[in-house]
Amino acid sequence: MSSMKERWNSYTATKGTLVWAFVAGAVVTLVVGFAGFDWRTAGGASELARDASRQGRAELAATICVDRFMSAPDAGVRLVALKDERSWGRRTMIEDAGWATISLDDGPVDDAAALCANRLVELDAPTVEEVVDLDER
Repeated sequence: MSSMKERWNSYTATKGTLVWAFVAGAVVTLVVGFAGFDWRTAGGASELARDASRQGRAELAATICVDRFMSAPDAGVRLVALKDERSWGRRTMIEDAGWATISLDDGPVDDAAALCANRLVELDAPTVEEVVDLDER
């Protein structure tokens, strides 16, 4: 009986075996790469880039929106009104006032009004007494 080393040294692969080994290696590489290492196709990468661009634009517009909102003379009153509004009406309130619109655009930036409203709701709102006191000044 020959040893394992002798059998290994005497083995000669056929062309079919080499081709199938290459194909299996390529398939395993693709499966592991796309599933495990988060590889993307060109179309998938383009979609991710577009989504990141939209999200960044919305974040910027929401930051500008919060600044505009808080710079308004009646910001305290509007903040109280915004917090009293139901969640689905806040976006409309922000869009109607024009705070989520960047001057070069025709309308509000997608998702900016919702982000702006969420950020504003998280701010500390003045109490009703403070708002009435501000209005009397």
